[in-house]
Amino acid sequence: MSESLKGLKHPGRRALRECGVRGRTTAAALVRRSLGGQEFDAKDNSLNLLRLVLAALVIVAHSFITGGFGDGPQIKGLNLGGWAVYGFFVASGYLIAGSRLSGGLGRYLVLRVARIYPGFLANLALTAGVIAPIVYWHAHGSVRGYLGADTTPLRYVVGNITLLMVNYDIAGTPGGVPYPLAWNGSLWSLAFEFACYLIVGFSLCVVVFRRHMRAFSVAAFGVSCLVAAQAPGVLVTAGAPAVLASFASQLAQLVPFFVAGVLLYSFRDVVRYCLLGAIISATAASALILFVPEMGPQMSAPLLAYVIFFLASVLPCPGVIKREDVSYGVYIYGFIVEQILALCHVHGYGYLIYMLASLCLTVPLAVGSWRFIEKPAMRFARNAVISRSVSTSPDAANARK
Repeated sequence: MSESLKGLKHPGRRALRECGVRGRTTAAALVRRSLGGQEFDAKDNSLNLLRLVLAALVIVAHSFITGGFGDGPQIKGLNLGGWAVYGFFVASGYLIAGSRLSGGLGRYLVLRVARIYPGFLANLALTAGVIAPIVYWHAHGSVRGYLGADTTPLRYVVGNITLLMVNYDIAGTPGGVPYPLAWNGSLWSLAFEFACYLIVGFSLCVVVFRRHMRAFSVAAFGVSCLVAAQAPGVLVTAGAPAVLASFASQLAQLVPFFVAGVLLYSFRDVVRYCLLGAIISATAASALILFVPEMGPQMSAPLLAYVIFFLASVLPCPGVIKREDVSYGVYIYGFIVEQILALCHVHGYGYLIYMLASLCLTVPLAVGSWRFIEKPAMRFARNAVISRSVSTSPDAANARK
């Protein structure tokens, strides 16, 4: 018996030793990857993890506002959620450039619509058809009057269907919360992101831009920074309608971050990511943001992009997060969850509990959105695009003959 016990102990010790060796090897590999310059690996990276962190930061920032805890930490007048949105635009610019250059405009637009619209429409429908009527019934004792209110559920869905959010409440709900009459304050950025999709998509229809991608992206970034600095004043002076002026001004502030991602993509063959480069980029970006008025944040966008993609290159990422991209769902459902928790007075237990509860309860909705709406829609769109490209190819046409 004792010999058999000894035999059982030795493999366990060997396994522990091997795990320790592998752990040290992984740590050493991480250090080498951080210090040594390397290209961004489009297949093996932690970009999904970083986007999930950015989405979580939006919830962290919004928890201050929806819970009545003030505006929260700010940098140059912008809270953490605003900076997280900038990070989203940087990552999107890089990925969208690759998507646009991999096929024609039609394929590109179909895939972009499939990525953003199904989840968005499901979000609107769930809010107007399930969440808001329950809240209305709880407040009024019945749903009588719900369909006849100023902002009807149909108006909420149809009025916002273009991605440009014009209606935030439904039948006067949510009420009695620190941030009333707004079901989803996160959706505002989607119209601007889709506008960037269109700008890049149609710009790269121009052959000379595609052939000289690097020069085009550098020039586009410079112009976008100048427009961001001048757009608000020019629009006011020109007497543009308030809605148009507001949209154009906000878009101008966001485009440089998107173009910074495109710029980084165009130089993907020559840019190497290393720790020293990330430190220098972060330091220079901080100086621009803090000390350069007006255009500072926009001018820092390529440097911030470098830091983001450096982190995506060196940080380990769990396999499930690589496979399951729930960041979009976390982004579009976080605000709704915060408002529901505020209606339940969870914010009364303090910011930390309220914020953590918001994060935890948003995840199941995000997973459901990804598994049952976003992922199937993207699969359907890809299959449709592939089927169409096969059916219209010369070989397929000859085969039909």
